[in-house]
Amino acid sequence: MRLLVCVSPWQVSFRSQFRAVSYTNVAFQLISGAVVFGLSVDLAKGQNKGPVPPETGFSSFAGGFGLLTTLVGLAALWVDSIPGVATMIADGLAAVIYLVAGSILANAMKPVPSCTTMDDTAKFYRGSNKILNTGCGDSADVWICDPNDTTLQNEVGNSITPRCQRAVTDYSFEYLSFTLCTIMVILGYVLARRGGSRSPTVATRT
Repeated sequence: MRLLVCVSPWQVSFRSQFRAVSYTNVAFQLISGAVVFGLSVDLAKGQNKGPVPPETGFSSFAGGFGLLTTLVGLAALWVDSIPGVATMIADGLAAVIYLVAGSILANAMKPVPSCTTMDDTAKFYRGSNKILNTGCGDSADVWICDPNDTTLQNEVGNSITPRCQRAVTDYSFEYLSFTLCTIMVILGYVLARRGGSRSPTVATRT
């Protein structure tokens, strides 16, 4: 006896639309996650004195976790054996991590008024910011940042400006990644409510 699971044209259309939106969203998730991971690791590698700031380290973790979650979600679009609820939980967790990472990094950057303004006040706040100055320490009661890097101290050629711009871009993409992961959670919930499958296959049984 052969049992054919019938799918209405409306359901086929809905699944097609779901896959189109999901693929587009996942593509942006991959790009956004890669940007977050790359920028965060780059900022961490630029630390010359003392430990890497926890905000930078957590952002690196967020980018890596987000990329892994996105790859699992991409696989789930084609493999029915991956439970939809599992990908929803993973996307939800990634969204929370991205939001926390973006918030703490943005908060750490909040005292910096501008990445490009070259007045003394802006230079002071950039030079004293732990995300940007590559590490600071006390020497003869004078607060110095990376004493072996006079270029960084004097900001000749705006050497600290690129780090500032990367940090701002980093937390901006973390907020974007939070939004994209949240969209995937909503899409997964809607599909689950409709009783659909993420994969493009139509099931048959004998």
